[in-house]
Amino acid sequence: MPFCEDCGKWFSEKHRHTCPSVWEVQKIDDDDYWVERRGYDEEEAAEAYAEYYNGDGAMLDHGQIEVRVRKPGSTDCKVFEVSAEIAVSYHIVEVDN
Repeated sequence: MPFCEDCGKWFSEKHRHTCPSVWEVQKIDDDDYWVERRGYDEEEAAEAYAEYYNGDGAMLDHGQIEVRVRKPGSTDCKVFEVSAEIAVSYHIVEVDN
C-alpha cells in the first residue's frame, strides 16, 4: 500500500489519491498558536488536531477541549468541542486443560 509523503496517509493503488485539505486549527485558550492539520472538512481537521494534542494523553487528563478551525488565512472559523475516550476490548479463547 503506497504512502503519500505530502499528507501522511496510506492509500490504495486501486484508487486515485487526493490529499485532504490543509486547515488551521487552534485550541480555544491558546489564542496565538495555530497549527496546520489536514482533513476533508473542518470536523476531520479538528479530529486530526485532537490526535496531535492528545499525543501525551492531555485530553484524557482534561476531559474535552474546544478548537477553532479555519481555512488558512481566513477569519471565519467553526468551533468544535472535542473529547477522547479509551475503549477496552476483551478477547477470550478456550484452552485445553
